[in-house]
Amino acid sequence: MTIGRNDSCPCGSGKKYKQCCLLTKEEQQQLEQRRENFYEAKQDLVEKIGDYLVQQIPIKQYDELNEQFKQRTQGRIDSEIEESYFTFWLYFFHEFEHGKRGIELFHEGYQHKLTDEEIIMTERWLQMKPQFLQMVDRTKGALIYEDLRTKETFPVSPDEENISHYYPWMSTLAMIEKMDELYYFNGLRITVPPFNVQNTIEYVEQLVVEQNQSEDKIIQSYFPELIAKLFESPTKEEHLIDVKEHSLTYSLLEPKKVIEFLKSESDIRGEEIDKNKYEFVWAGNWRICKDNACPSDIQLGDVYGNLFLQDDTLVFVGIEKDKQQEMKQRLQQLDEFLTLEKEDEKVIDRFPSKPNNVLVMVDEYVPEYFTFYAQNNIMKEIDEPIPLFNHRTLRELMETSEHKKAIEWLKNLEFNVYRQVTHQFEEVEVTADFNTIRRELGLELSPFVTGGKDRQTTYQQVSMD
Repeated sequence: MTIGRNDSCPCGSGKKYKQCCLLTKEEQQQLEQRRENFYEAKQDLVEKIGDYLVQQIPIKQYDELNEQFKQRTQGRIDSEIEESYFTFWLYFFHEFEHGKRGIELFHEGYQHKLTDEEIIMTERWLQMKPQFLQMVDRTKGALIYEDLRTKETFPVSPDEENISHYYPWMSTLAMIEKMDELYYFNGLRITVPPFNVQNTIEYVEQLVVEQNQSEDKIIQSYFPELIAKLFESPTKEEHLIDVKEHSLTYSLLEPKKVIEFLKSESDIRGEEIDKNKYEFVWAGNWRICKDNACPSDIQLGDVYGNLFLQDDTLVFVGIEKDKQQEMKQRLQQLDEFLTLEKEDEKVIDRFPSKPNNVLVMVDEYVPEYFTFYAQNNIMKEIDEPIPLFNHRTLRELMETSEHKKAIEWLKNLEFNVYRQVTHQFEEVEVTADFNTIRRELGLELSPFVTGGKDRQTTYQQVSMD
């Protein structure tokens, strides 16, 4: 159906189509055309800078600079983008003879061949400075970034060519420039969790003191090192804890008696996998997760261990020493049917915190990502010791002058949970609930949580007997 310019607007405003939604549509088309022209002009100018510098830099010097850049970034940049980052550094950061950057050499030696628009863009690029930026909010038409040093905010275009993916609190070291009322990234930038940027800022502050230079000068001079720092995990080896596997191995005299016993235990669930092969799960601490954004409640229980029975062998595996000993005592009543052959303990990995092993029961129509949220109960983070902060909890941090660390921890967790769940499930209509824990700690609510101030999640203990 075609709508005439003088027809009533189908949105129901009572105005003519040409004075309402047609105007909005035409404005959007004009914006998209200006933006496309802007992108093309940027690309053309980048290519001209590149062509000019290739002519000015001898191949031997170019290769030496390339090798220097790789050494200074410690090989942390993915090989697919390393060359692009190198040229970005040559254009805007590295100082050639007489202390001139690539963009400055280009401006002096090539501006007579540029159009008026290209001269204006080049002069704007000359003034741009890299900023530590973090997304702190989003509106219908923009992602709001904050300069972490000056606290100034910038509405950044959410256009896919400008920002290819979205994560809450995503952070970066980058340069931005304005077109119309929105800002656009200039050149390369890497999106990292809040902790990585904070770690890099602290490194800058350290260099400022050591080198007795301004922050702007440090960022320009040490750009390769800062990029390497962005890729570095703030979690050090000393922040990791050993995760151990505790096992029991039994030889069975009467397997059927052992199978009957395990099936009779109310907190052990099992199934036959193959002939003479069974798998059992021992779980407890059952609770119900109620999330008002989820279409149904979710039942969860902690997995204390798994039992694997095949032919005349039974193996118990768990990550808690006390649960291993509890199962050992429980199986002692079957002494006439089995014999303990081996009791073992070994480190299987190292993690920033103890991993969860949770059994879930959920209605089939509940989206899978809600199961992920329920398993990774964010509320437990309140009283969970954090190795990175000398094993203090979020609640303890909030009671001290270091409450900002609690805020950064939650931002980082929200970033990582969203990144993990979108990588695992792709389409995610509802985010994890970080506002219930923020409310509990007396913090400002996250603007990225689905449901905003009305989002609520609770866990209630239940009996599964």
